[in-house]
Amino acid sequence: MLRLINSTRSEINNGLVGVCPSPTKFTVSPALTYDQQKLSCEDKKMRLCTQEELCPNGAPAGAIAGINGDTWVSVEGRDAVQVQQGDSRLCKSHTVAHVAPPSWLNLTGPEDNGAGYGFRGTNVCCAGRAP
Repeated sequence: MLRLINSTRSEINNGLVGVCPSPTKFTVSPALTYDQQKLSCEDKKMRLCTQEELCPNGAPAGAIAGINGDTWVSVEGRDAVQVQQGDSRLCKSHTVAHVAPPSWLNLTGPEDNGAGYGFRGTNVCCAGRAP
């Protein structure tokens, strides 16, 4: 069973191409895997956003703008995007920033004991079809 801890809806549509009109940011258990985060979006009749929707023109927009602390958000394509403000990896996929897809996507925490990863407690879902 997926457990949402808190949710905040952030409406955006700044006329930017590739930005879903209404992404929703959720604080979730940091032990959720990529597949569980994807299912969490689907349960809401939404989907994981694409990297382009979260970072149009390489800059964070809408629901992810202003996030502080080491935060990776799952995105379509079995990857994650760094969304921490002031981080040199901002809006870069894990595959680009670390030259490999994240090994932790389908693990639940350190040594897979279910403790969670602190950097993975945010999920952002988009409505409609991906661009």
